[in-house]
Amino acid sequence: MTLVKLTLAALLLSFAGCASPTPLVKLRISDGGRITAEFPKGIIVGEDHSEVNVDAAIFLVNTQLKKGNHCISIEFKKKVVPRSVKVEEVTADKAQLLIDDQAPKLTGTSWRSVCATLGPDDPSLQWVHEIDDSFRVYRVTVVLSDGRQIIQHHATVYPEHVKARMRREFGIDLS
Repeated sequence: MTLVKLTLAALLLSFAGCASPTPLVKLRISDGGRITAEFPKGIIVGEDHSEVNVDAAIFLVNTQLKKGNHCISIEFKKKVVPRSVKVEEVTADKAQLLIDDQAPKLTGTSWRSVCATLGPDDPSLQWVHEIDDSFRVYRVTVVLSDGRQIIQHHATVYPEHVKARMRREFGIDLS
């Protein structure tokens, strides 16, 4: 009986460490800095989310237009009011300005916007044509009505199979 108890105890201890932690990925951004992102949420380790939180930042393709947009959603907490919102894609060597809203309008406590429509040949979408998984990092700069500036990053992963679907939606011949 003691051997059975020891075996069960050893088995239980071996499973104690099996709860996998949130995967962390270190990414380089355009200003040369590095950030650590928690996946699948895309939240950046160490950034304050008590007043502003980037809910989503993603590139979506419209199959009818064969073009797409970066879509951003931000939640404002503690009744803070934004004076401006700027969104940049900072994964490449040079930051790309996507949205510069100098008069943001909230729906409840949320702000949502999309960037200009981009086609599959846009140089900023070269990553869609690459076979490997891609990480994209968005930097959101919010100036609040009291003048404070909050900067947050949001990371999104595009696995290879998702990018293959995006290429199909763009109408790119995959053969």
